[in-house]
Amino acid sequence: MNIENKECSVTFLGAAREVTGSCHLVETPFASLLLDCGMHQGRDSIRRLKEEGFPFDPQTIDYVILSHAHLDHTGLLPLLVHKGFSGKIFCTPATKQLVKILLEDSFHIYEKDLEYENKRLQRAGKKKLQKPLYTLEDVRKVLKLLKPVNYDQLYTVNAGLQLRFHDA
Repeated sequence: MNIENKECSVTFLGAAREVTGSCHLVETPFASLLLDCGMHQGRDSIRRLKEEGFPFDPQTIDYVILSHAHLDHTGLLPLLVHKGFSGKIFCTPATKQLVKILLEDSFHIYEKDLEYENKRLQRAGKKKLQKPLYTLEDVRKVLKLLKPVNYDQLYTVNAGLQLRFHDA
């Protein structure tokens, strides 16, 4: 196989016809990576999180690159890790600091929302309660995978892939 002639592909998995849920699968001869892994936000975010899942196997993703820290770009990282992703997550140093705060806070909100939803289900007489899709431990695993790269620094990810963060 001549990988110099092999094409790359980009699949838009979120934020394509909506504002939230930024997630783009980039497949190259050198790696499969995600640009962002964001959650959908709004009233049906828990339902969407439970029902939609990932349209790819998280274990097949080599890297994640974060454009910035907002939850609609980072909020599904704990679920990605829970489902088997274990590669590096590249971001700027500032994004790394914010991701810690946002993901921990988001988990506590998710926990409270789930608790409320389960109380609602119990009051309605339903016995099948919703379990968390990821844990605080998954959030902590995400934080260990974060690899900060300074702005305007050309960083070699692997033999065929480099990245550089700069303002849009």
